[in-house]
Amino acid sequence: MSDLDNPFLCRVGMILSYSAVLASLVLGMVMFVQEIFIPLWQQLNA
Repeated sequence: MSDLDNPFLCRVGMILSYSAVLASLVLGMVMFVQEIFIPLWQQLNA
């Protein structure tokens, strides 16, 4: 019995992969904000 035959495991795998992609996107956006907007904000407030 493989994982692909089980729809529940297949769905769980899809959810896990989607959440992993979402987490990496959020992490990338956070890194981008820290690299770009925080120095700009500090310059504006200086």
